[in-house]
Amino acid sequence: VYQGVREDFYRLKKDYKKNKVLRILFTGTFEIRKGAEYILKAMQALDRMQLSYELIIVGSLDEKINLLKKYPAKNINFVGRIPQDQLKNYLSTSDIYLFPSLGEGCASSALEAMAAALPVIVTKESGLPIIDHMDGIQITSKNEESIVNAILELNDNFNLRKKLGENATEKIINNYNWNT
Repeated sequence: VYQGVREDFYRLKKDYKKNKVLRILFTGTFEIRKGAEYILKAMQALDRMQLSYELIIVGSLDEKINLLKKYPAKNINFVGRIPQDQLKNYLSTSDIYLFPSLGEGCASSALEAMAAALPVIVTKESGLPIIDHMDGIQITSKNEESIVNAILELNDNFNLRKKLGENATEKIINNYNWNT
């Protein structure tokens, strides 16, 4: 049984055009279980490709120093923990939500991203109710190459970003609200 998502998170993302810098958002505890190692390896690959991106990490940063020493990457913005109302700004201005978790019941932070109408890249292990390429992109866990491929696919495809975001928000509104 999935948790509901607060109505004030619905349809926060209004514009799917991106600027020169692709804004990739992760929310939650940045740790091994959430796929942090694979996120950083994917960012290293994007660095080698010279893709202009910013990885925004909102949440607890307990393991970040050790992970960054092991997998240094550029263009990472560690925001830290913030109130839910401030999170809305990041959800509305980011281009992609990335959550390659290795194991969840169902991550409420990722449900919020779907409700906000962000296109999401997630693993099956994230526990999210998505259909691949209908309301999100489902990738193979423990695989930075699949993260990179999904990011590049969304980076290059305005229509796909819009479709996934709009379908995700409708799915949450219709099926995963607190009343349901």
